[in-house]
Amino acid sequence: MDLYGDESGHLRSLLQGDDEIFVLAVVAGNREWCLRCPKRAVRRVTDIEEAKWSDLTLAQRRRLVDCLVECEPTLSFGYVAIERSDLRQLRRHYRLYEDDLTYGWDLCVIADCYATLVEALLQGTGTHTFTFDRLFSKKMSAKVVEAMDEMPPELDIHHDDSRKVTGIQTADCLAGAVRDDWLGKQNWIDEFGTVNDVTDSALATVEKRLLD
Repeated sequence: MDLYGDESGHLRSLLQGDDEIFVLAVVAGNREWCLRCPKRAVRRVTDIEEAKWSDLTLAQRRRLVDCLVECEPTLSFGYVAIERSDLRQLRRHYRLYEDDLTYGWDLCVIADCYATLVEALLQGTGTHTFTFDRLFSKKMSAKVVEAMDEMPPELDIHHDDSRKVTGIQTADCLAGAVRDDWLGKQNWIDEFGTVNDVTDSALATVEKRLLD
């Protein structure tokens, strides 16, 4: 199984009150199915290099969401949506402001959220590959991989450029759809049969890290 992850928003901006919501999303399934919808959404669109939610028109977003819903029998979807109040309600949340964790606090939160999402979506045995969108630098992304140290050994974790990995574009669009849904712009998520919201579990994992 292949899994792909991406984010919408910035955690540090969220904690500072400059952003309203931070979303991480993961899509899981057969690789070819994970790539299908972004390719279909931008087909014959010459001015778009990749299916990036923020760059899509409403019609293109509609086409992509319809495709994801159509693919739902073969794909699994999950997300974490965090508000500033969620972070501030965590026990020892002051450690986020002190930024005294082993890695940058935002990298730790991203790692814990991805780990929770991957665990919720993994199916069956065998080797699985998880690829998430590269952060601001390869070094920062590598620290996210290191912080996901409790994942099972059969999970192969990578980070890459979304322009090169179409599956990441699928996760980007899912994260964007969740964000739009939360902001009340469009009820995209209601159209799916099942999208796993693992926010509570992810926050519990983050809180455990703060307490430890």
